Amino acid sequence: MMQRQWLPVTVLSIVCLFVSSCGEQRIQIKPGWTISKLKYGKTSGTTSVGVYFPKAGDNLPLTFGIPLGQSESCDDITLFDQNGNSLPVSCIPLANWWVHPARWTLISTVVVSKSADSQQTLTIKWGAGKLQKSGISLEHTITNAALTIKNGDYTLVLSMNGIERLITQGKSADLLPNNCSITLKNGNITQPGNLIISVLHDSPLYKKFRCSATLTDGLDIHREYELWAGSPYVRCSTRYINRTLKDIPLNSISPVNVHMRDAEQAYFGVVGQSSITGEICEIHQRAFECFGVADGVRYPFKDDMETGVWAMVPETVANPGFMLVFPYFRGMAAGNADMESVVSCQNGTMRLEHFMPLVNSADVRIRETMARTFTCWLVVN
Repeated sequence: MMQRQWLPVTVLSIVCLFVSSCGEQRIQIKPGWTISKLKYGKTSGTTSVGVYFPKAGDNLPLTFGIPLGQSESCDDITLFDQNGNSLPVSCIPLANWWVHPARWTLISTVVVSKSADSQQTLTIKWGAGKLQKSGISLEHTITNAALTIKNGDYTLVLSMNGIERLITQGKSADLLPNNCSITLKNGNITQPGNLIISVLHDSPLYKKFRCSATLTDGLDIHREYELWAGSPYVRCSTRYINRTLKDIPLNSISPVNVHMRDAEQAYFGVVGQSSITGEICEIHQRAFECFGVADGVRYPFKDDMETGVWAMVPETVANPGFMLVFPYFRGMAAGNADMESVVSCQNGTMRLEHFMPLVNSADVRIRETMARTFTCWLVVN
């Protein structure tokens, strides 16, 4: 049994320090009727953003929203690191951009953290010149049945099955099946139907897509993918939406079901703790305990609800390999001793199963008009 230490995830904490200047604009509606309208910020200015890095890492994705006063255009925003060097940046205007002072901007970039437990201060300027263009950009194409995204060193192909293919360094991994399914109380397994692809955010450096489908009458699934140019991290979210006025009884939810051919071994672990490896691996999260099982041997994990769980299929001659990270996995426990969440890998199939009943009387359901969202990170190479 091999014991390894893996720290694959960096969570970025954003502290925005924004100082704006206020003024007042008096507007006459008609003779004798005058209203005052506050003005926030200026057409040019500078603000700072503090970014905290729990761990070191390269090409870490960073996205945050910030109000930028009376900035005339998102094309007139620049971003600098703490040494004053210009950073590639993508700036997307958010809702109500033309309504003063609600000029919120979505800023995306890729940063490097050289040491753990460190902080960097980034500087944002607007009204001072054009933004810095990135040498790497994201490209995507949409067909009737699939979405293809090229990100420099790798290519992702998405279909109604989720992530269908991963291509990198001349190696292609077919990830089939990859169905995000729900098992109803009657034993029927529902899988996505026809796919609708929507582009939520589109810029050269940052893109966000939504793939929507119907599982059954009144039960929809949304899968969202966020990508940053030049970064190996892909944020994947699966959302199950009950649009009816009735609860939907279930046996389990499987947001992740990935199969890689010719994958004989996997590594599992809890972030910051020792890993386990074997041909058959599982991590179980219950209401009051978390433990791993590798080839039939059980390994306890420390009780830390803030950490995540990761699972990795290593690179082989034929396959590029990848890692899935489930942040705050230990907080997924339903708070009910009758249920558990399980991440498992066997014969090249990696799965996340949530609301798994431990007893027949377990009450598993999606409440009326409510939704459940499950997030994981795909790490390429």
